[in-house]
Formats: sequence, C-alpha cells, structure tokens
Amino acid sequence: MKVSSYATVQSPEHSSLRSPGSHSAHLNPKIQDGTQHHKFFSWVLPENNHVDAHPLPLPPRTSPSAQSSMQRQSSPMHQSTESPPTMKGQWQRGKLIGRGTFGSVYHATNLETGASCAMKEVDLIPDDPKSAEFLKQLEQEIKILRQLHHPNIVQYYGSEIIGDHLCIYMEYVHPGSIDKFVRANYEAMTESVVRNFTRHILSGLAYLHSTKTIHRDIKGANLLVNASGIVKLADFGMAKILTGNSYNLSLKGSPYWMAPEVMKAAMMKDDNPDLAFAVDIWSLGCTIIEMLTGKPPWSEFEGPQAMFKVLRSSPPIPESLSPVGKDFLQKCFERDPADRPSAARLLEHAFVQNLHDQDILVRPQSYPSGDAGVSEDSRSLGDSAKHNCDVIPATMGTRIINKIQKLIG
Repeated sequence: MKVSSYATVQSPEHSSLRSPGSHSAHLNPKIQDGTQHHKFFSWVLPENNHVDAHPLPLPPRTSPSAQSSMQRQSSPMHQSTESPPTMKGQWQRGKLIGRGTFGSVYHATNLETGASCAMKEVDLIPDDPKSAEFLKQLEQEIKILRQLHHPNIVQYYGSEIIGDHLCIYMEYVHPGSIDKFVRANYEAMTESVVRNFTRHILSGLAYLHSTKTIHRDIKGANLLVNASGIVKLADFGMAKILTGNSYNLSLKGSPYWMAPEVMKAAMMKDDNPDLAFAVDIWSLGCTIIEMLTGKPPWSEFEGPQAMFKVLRSSPPIPESLSPVGKDFLQKCFERDPADRPSAARLLEHAFVQNLHDQDILVRPQSYPSGDAGVSEDSRSLGDSAKHNCDVIPATMGTRIINKIQKLIG
C-alpha cells in the first residue's frame, strides 16, 4: 500500500479541491440535525465574549469521587450554560478557509446574532465513485458528531442540502490546529503547555470512548485550540462506533501516529473490542512528541519505512522531557494494547495533574497567513480519494445522498 508522508490513509479530508459553483452568499439557515445544539447561533454573548472557552473539569482522583468526577466530565450535555432559545437567522458565507476535490470550507456569520461557524460546502456528484465514497464518510462523521456534546470536542451544529451542495455547519475554533500552533510557536511549546493540552485531549477522548466511539486519527492537525488554550477534538471522518461483542480493526489513520496493532491487523473479530480504544492512546503519545519536537515520530522516514519502524519499535522519547512525562509516554507506547491505560485512567496520571485548571492564551496573530477555523485536514476536502483502496460503485452515490438527506431531516 502506498502511503504519503503526512497523508491520512483513507481520510476524506486531503486533496486538491475543485471550486464549487458560485451562488448566493446569503444562506437559508435550515439547520436540521435533530438536536438542540444548532440553536447555539442564537446565544447572546456573555460579557467576556468567551463563548467557546469552557472551563475544563478537573481530572478524576483515585478515590470513590473519581467516578462521579469522570461522569461529570463525560456528561452528554455540558451544564455550564443554559440551552439557547430557538431562533431562525440568516448565514452569510465569508472568507474561504480551504478548498478540496469535492468542496470548500468557509467562515460564516449569523446576520442576526453575529455568531460564527465553519461551513463545509460539499459538491454532490452522484455519478462519481470517489465523490460517493467521500460522501459515505461524511455521512458517518455527521452520524457520530451529532451525538457528541463536550467542551473538548468540536461542536456539530447541523447540515442542509442547498441545490447540489451539502452544507455542514461546525463550531468555528480560532486560531486553529495544534499542528499550526507548534509550527508557529515552537519555542512557546513548553512542557507546561504540552501538559495542559494533553489534559484537554484526554478529557475529550475519555468522553468519546465512553460513547463506544474511537477517533482513529488523533494528531496535531486534527486537534483545534482556541484563543484561551482550550483544545477540541475535530475531524471524525475516520471515527468508528463499536457495536456488538467484536471489532475488526481496519487499516485507517495516519502512518506516523498509527498504533502497531492497526498495521498488523492483529485485532480481529474474536478479540475484546474495548482494546480498540487503545489505538487513540498510542496516537496521543505520538502527538505529545509532535508538540514537544515540532514533528511526529519517525518523520525522517517515508510512509512505508515509518510503518516498518512502528511495527518494530516504540518512538524514542525526548530526553528533555521530565521523568513524569517520560513515564506518561511509556504508558502510551505499551506494545500490547491491553496494557495501555484508558484515557480516563491517564487523567489520573501526575503528568496532567496539579495544573490548577489554568488556560493558556494563544495569540491569533502569531499564525501564518490563512484562517485556521477548522482542522488542518479540513482545509483540503477529499484527498482520501487518492489513497482509497475500496472505492464504492458510482451507482451508490445517489443512494448515499438520499441517506444523508434523510439523516439531516
């Protein structure tokens, strides 16, 4: 299998995009996702204007109260704000964020409330097999995201079909991905910042795993950080809901962040499906190295060579890391997925404890030119079509579009 250096294997979000046809910049806001959360757009901003800077819950302790603390962290509805009232409004499509094979991503503004969102505008091409595969993954992403409500997971607001385009409305997280933050502020990535970011990622993963869902593509480009230093998991195109008593772990993800058991396809249908969550923990460890060094493990090797390295050995741990940080990474890089601690368990580790719940302020102007309101992968929608080994027949395209139409109401 040919794998590019930084590309996501079978990811729906990496490619050269085709510009969609031009139409009105004023969009009808028929956001139909069956949840209350699209009503966010009618929120009245609080006095401090920090609508997306949720205070992160404290990690659970190693006492009977730990379980209740984890439940508070992983509750489906975040309780720090009231549900916004129902209100219809118009959306104005703004600055282009990214282009890809099957659509574009824009910043959009609600003309009545001033609220922002990231709007994915995807071309519907029913007779194109690659487009149909991309839409199939979008359908899966919508199905998963509409069920997730947590301050460390990017919020899905809703979707609608306008003409021959599918419009998906997501939380706008500015300035953008951890990947860009590291490249623009490498000297600012102290171990303290990495510990804080890691705690946020673990909080999101603990909640995600409690819903029996694995992300399968944790990396800096798919983790967004806002101006208050709150990190949010994004890009769920590779995510999978575990059902039944078995799970066959397919080869999906990004090579430099991929767990060895994924490459070996060692987790077959007769294994414990709960072990599948361990793939996200390995990827978290690789992301910590990415934050500390500015690049993922084995980045000096091409894709296939990097995969060979992962199969044979664990990533080298930076010498500059503190002893407690090294211990944390060693736990993330346990070769046997059964020995890797869960996200909830890692929240009790000293590496992410005693941080006093302090936010890290991020200067938006420190970023290179270009908006970073969505994850780095979302800037170029549809690149997985180039790497996809299982392109579905074109005749399924219309059926998938119909399923998406039914899904969004």
